[in-house]
Amino acid sequence: MSFNPTKISNDFSSAPQIAVEDMAIIASQGFKTILNCRPDNEGGASQPTSDQLKISAEQHGMKYFHFPVAMGATNVQLDQIAAQALDSAPKPVLGFCKSGMRASNFIAQLLERRIKGHCSID
Repeated sequence: MSFNPTKISNDFSSAPQIAVEDMAIIASQGFKTILNCRPDNEGGASQPTSDQLKISAEQHGMKYFHFPVAMGATNVQLDQIAAQALDSAPKPVLGFCKSGMRASNFIAQLLERRIKGHCSID
């Protein structure tokens, strides 16, 4: 796999859909936490389930969070829960979705809320 995440900040990067087999490379690049922003079954049978990805991430020593974000939707409650979880998560964090765009936007929104004093995520 050619893995080239997009750096959002020192602690956060995003990427398109990852596979179970990608976890070793992701861990070797220093990521400590995986943030899955994609709902299960959105991409059909070719998309690994969140449970499969979580098992693989944990086998490679990474934390794993699943905060599914529907395309074009915002959810303040989900943002708050994600901010609290990621605030204490080991950094750096890799967020992903189908193309990487939702994950980038989700992380950017969390960082913006931090700047405005609504959460303490770094």
